[in-house]
Amino acid sequence: MNNRKYYDRFCAALEIYETIQDKNYPIAKEISLSRTVTEGIELCNFQLITGETAVNKEYLAELGGFLSKHTSAILRNRIIRREMKTAALLILTSSTVYKMLYYSKLRLKGSNMI
Repeated sequence: MNNRKYYDRFCAALEIYETIQDKNYPIAKEISLSRTVTEGIELCNFQLITGETAVNKEYLAELGGFLSKHTSAILRNRIIRREMKTAALLILTSSTVYKMLYYSKLRLKGSNMI
């Protein structure tokens, strides 16, 4: 995988979510929001592992915009795990704290990615 593929997965999930918004399918909306948040956080995590470049910052800015716009829906969503909700809030409010926690998590798992 590379940065572009993670970004494309996020964009695809976002496009599906936005398409479903106008429909009266509440469960599909929750599922697609959950998928979009998951893909967005995976994008963010990959960016942290590979380092931040100008392009990566654009990707993260788009993710931040999405998370900011949909914060209340994310928090109300019954499908999104608490861990993912916390990650989304941390990315929004303090990316530095999120980065430190993510690196700590990788160290605890014994990852050699950092």
